Parts: sequence; structure tokens; C-alpha cells
Amino acid sequence: MILETKEGMPMKEEKGIQSLERGMALLKILSEKGPQTASTLARGLGIHQSSASRLLLSLQKAGFVRKPAYHSFALDYGVLSFAGIAMAHFPIIGASAKISALLHNETGCGAAVAILQDDRLLYLSRIASSSDGRPILVDDSSFPLHRSALGLLLAHGKGKKEFCRLMKNSAESLGEPVSELGLYRMVTDSLSKHGILFLRDWQGHKFNAVRLFEADGRQGALAIFSGQKDQPLGKLKACLEKGSLEIESMLRK
Repeated sequence: MILETKEGMPMKEEKGIQSLERGMALLKILSEKGPQTASTLARGLGIHQSSASRLLLSLQKAGFVRKPAYHSFALDYGVLSFAGIAMAHFPIIGASAKISALLHNETGCGAAVAILQDDRLLYLSRIASSSDGRPILVDDSSFPLHRSALGLLLAHGKGKKEFCRLMKNSAESLGEPVSELGLYRMVTDSLSKHGILFLRDWQGHKFNAVRLFEADGRQGALAIFSGQKDQPLGKLKACLEKGSLEIESMLRK
């Protein structure tokens, strides 16, 4: 006899899915907060410490978790190996790095490509204006969305209601006041006027220029920015359009 849940799913299968979800949540906590004790992880997951300990033991055997100290747990190198193998199956990362480098070389400014993942800004490639031209790949940024031109445009692409939710949550995480509707109107007005999000003297930058593109069925954003030098709007628009079309073309191959 196979016991079933109310939804008709076999109980053993349901428990397996629950363990997988908890294991992924545990790895996410360790990636965001660094080494943690089993009791702290258990509280974060809302489970008993013995359950957290069993999860940690399984992840430790798989090479995803290690013990840097007697009472603490941290990510192990197996996570890096897994991530490195997985990156090969995301052509958008290579395309983003190539276009970011080209824009940096052409303008002398910073360039970045990002998407929204779990209400956070995930940089696929980023080069600072003072960089030597080598991009930083796959950076799960904690930079607040309401302060990021990339974040503003990506959130705007999800519609007014979702935009306001994302901006409110971002500002509240820092205890900062923000006008969600004011930011929405700012992005909308810029898109209407320039065809891209173009901000001058904003968040410490001389300018931020951002354009959306389609990436594997979801929206990505390509940005050019600088804290020191200015650029003609026409040149920025042309560079962003060319870069976005090239990323989309590379992904269709």
C-alpha cells in the first residue's frame, strides 16, 4: 500500500521534494550569509535542528558543504564545480561578456548585462569604467533595485504593480523612504523621450544608459555607465541597440 497526500502525491515522493527544497534553501542561506551553525540554519528554514543536521550531512557527502570550524558549516568547492559545469549551458553568459567588453573598449565606460532573479539583480557580466577590460561573470548582487538603473528598467518591464512592489521591498530592506510611483514615472518618461532609460548625475554616476532585450524567453538589460566621463546620447543609444541585437543574434545560433 502506498500512502498518498491530499493532492494524490505519494508520501515518499512528497518528502523527497520537501528535502530538495530545504536543501536548496540551505545552500542559498550559506551563499548569502557565509558560515552558519546548524541551529541557525534550522531557525532560518523553520525546521528542527535534527532535520537541518541530516540535510547538512547529505550535502557534506555530496561535496557541497564543509565544516570550516567545529560548530559551523560553509559552502564547499563542489558548489563551484557544479556552477562551472552549469555555466557552459548558458550561452547568454558568454554573449554578455563579449558585448560588455566590446562596449567598454568602444566607449571607455563601464558596461553590464543583468537579469532579475528572485527579486534580485543578477549580473551576467560587468566591467567597471576603470577596469582593464576583463568582465566579472555571474555576480548575484545585493545592490538595491531602487538605486540601480538596470534594476529600475528590468522592474519596469514587469508592469506598474510589480514595479512598485519590487521598489517598496528594496527600499524597506534598507529602511529608506522611496516614492515607487515617482520612480515608475521617471522610467516611463525617459523611455518615452529617449527610447532607453537615460539618467544623468544619478547614484554617483555621470550617466546611466540602459536598454532591454530578450534573452531565452525572459528580459535582460544592457547598460553603459560612467562616474567620470560623459557620452553623447546618440552614441549611447546606437551602442546599446547594436549590443542588444548582437546578444539576441548570438543566442539564436
